[in-house]
Amino acid sequence: MSSNKSRRSFLTSLKFRLALSYAVIFICFGSLLFSFILWQLGKILFRSNDETVDLVMRRISSIFIAGDRTAPYQERISPDQLPVVDREIIEDAMPDATILYVCRQPRMEPERKDEFFHTVYLHRDDGYFVCRVRDDGTIFSEKVVLKKNLAALKRYFSRLIDSYGKENIFCTIRNVDNSTLIASHSDAKLLSDRLHPDVAISGKPVNSGNCRYRTTELPCGRIITVGWNIKPYRDVLKSLTLRFNIILLTVLAIGCFTAYWLSRRFIQGIKKTTMAMSKISDGDYSYRIGDMAESDREIQELMETFNAMNERTETLLKDMKMMSDNVAHDLRTPLTRISGTVELLLCDRNLDEQVRSVCVSVAEETAKLRDMVNTMMDISHTTYRPGELNKAPLDLTEMVSDLCDFMLPAFEERQIELRLCLPSDSMLINADKVKLQRLLVNLLENALKFTSRGFVAVTLECQQNNAVLEIKDSGCGISADDLKHIFERFYRADGSRHLQGNGLGLALVDAIVKAHNWQIAVSSTPGEGTAFKLTMPLCS
Repeated sequence: MSSNKSRRSFLTSLKFRLALSYAVIFICFGSLLFSFILWQLGKILFRSNDETVDLVMRRISSIFIAGDRTAPYQERISPDQLPVVDREIIEDAMPDATILYVCRQPRMEPERKDEFFHTVYLHRDDGYFVCRVRDDGTIFSEKVVLKKNLAALKRYFSRLIDSYGKENIFCTIRNVDNSTLIASHSDAKLLSDRLHPDVAISGKPVNSGNCRYRTTELPCGRIITVGWNIKPYRDVLKSLTLRFNIILLTVLAIGCFTAYWLSRRFIQGIKKTTMAMSKISDGDYSYRIGDMAESDREIQELMETFNAMNERTETLLKDMKMMSDNVAHDLRTPLTRISGTVELLLCDRNLDEQVRSVCVSVAEETAKLRDMVNTMMDISHTTYRPGELNKAPLDLTEMVSDLCDFMLPAFEERQIELRLCLPSDSMLINADKVKLQRLLVNLLENALKFTSRGFVAVTLECQQNNAVLEIKDSGCGISADDLKHIFERFYRADGSRHLQGNGLGLALVDAIVKAHNWQIAVSSTPGEGTAFKLTMPLCS
């Protein structure tokens, strides 16, 4: 039970919440930052390889169609850049052909070095053609024999494998019937068989397993597939993710420890202030918060302000107590004189009856006033000097039994049933005997006073190493509004103003309970009765 309570208090403490908040913020920020970096890194890696795939695909297409005809000093240009005159001549000569790409080359004659001649590669139903417009306006054309270009393509594949590695890149050209025309290596053919034709030919990069590839269709219906192995890059990303998680957990542990240490340092001053408040609630107004040099400036100012406030409160209470004691002491002397004078007058047998009646009334009121002064001094002494209680182990069962026997005649005189439910075993508590007797007497007298008929039940039992005493009556009860103020000095509910009393009995009960660090609870229903439940720890 205590372990669950301590665990719950730790989870609800400000230190734990601060450390948890720092950890959550760090995890969220670190995860977002790492995810963004990882996404950018993957994007860069994939974009770089996709650009390589595009370059390889264009180069394969060029070699497949043109072979080794394109010289290094030829510049490949868009078909739209072809001169209009050359375009018209080619379209007149081959109207059903589609221009694929154009290469231009500067003329070799010195006087015409600023001019170019253009080599055009085009396609029509019967195959690929290369043509060039002569200076006299005639056209030279020649059909491309693709088989002659395959040798150049194989050499290119060999250089490609040497550059990128067999495991990193693969290239294939497939015929219309899906048979493989040429492949960069045997594994490329097998891989291409699995990739094609399930995926549509869109020219966009497609991921399949550990490969990322792109397909494009040539005018003749053949399909070029170029792909690269993404497994090494995925392994790199996985390795980075694993390392990040390890670093994140390590930094998180360090961060949580640091946050907990900082919050503990921050809370230390508040804990000292709370301890000081607890001491003050016990009546020790002389307590001061020490060891403030190591605290933060704000916490140090808080504790210094608290010490100053506590010092002023202690001074004020001492002055009030001194004034209250002086006033009570000063009241005792004239009250004693008045009481003595009245008693002397009453001793005179020749005293007139009217004067005797007045003296009796003065004596009664003086006794009430003296009891009120004594009760006020008892409340003040018990409240502000709880350390002066004469505590000793007492048998609560025996004390309650004896007290109820002593007060039984008063209950019988009022014809009120006194019900006792006491355990057979002894219950030892640590308490001031005189104060405890005053407490029990006040509660029993209070129950007797406000019960016109019915019963008063006194129950004593043991609950979780505590002695629980309940005094329940069937009296007039207390309203909910009055129930909040019954322990205040001189407070009397509207329903009790016609009865004798000064409103100090329950205030003294409350002072005695607080001085012993006990607990008292009250429940009441108007017209049905009231129950006081007192909880006192047993001696260990």
